[in-house]
Amino acid sequence: MAETGNLRRSGRVVSPNGTLTAKFLDKAYRRLALPLSSEAIERTKASETGRPYDTVGFFYQYIVNRLNEVLGPSRWRVRGKVISIDERKTSAGKCLFEATVRLKLQVGNPGQRGFLPIAERSSFGGYSSLAQGGRPERRLYERL
Repeated sequence: MAETGNLRRSGRVVSPNGTLTAKFLDKAYRRLALPLSSEAIERTKASETGRPYDTVGFFYQYIVNRLNEVLGPSRWRVRGKVISIDERKTSAGKCLFEATVRLKLQVGNPGQRGFLPIAERSSFGGYSSLAQGGRPERRLYERL
């Protein structure tokens, strides 16, 4: 899993005392926004997914690798909240589970009283699956 050569491994984006501050966020954002390698792009055909469209995105691990490389593994976290899980029927009569979640990416510093966010971004997303996969609101996500 090679990353793009544009991202130097010259250290993480933190202040001289080892903390991530708002002053250093601009530098971090520039490094986080550098292009990922072409092997980081995930493409799926509609014929493979059963959806009426092709999809394009990034493999999750490449995003995690970039965040760890630029910020360090203790200076970011993802929190999520399940908005809904609905059960529907496919046109063939199979059960289909549709989940909607809100994810929040936080950037900050570890502290003695827990994680101290200095910046965050929230977004909504969803997924449909033939398998329910347990109760994600209890198993995968911490309540916001």
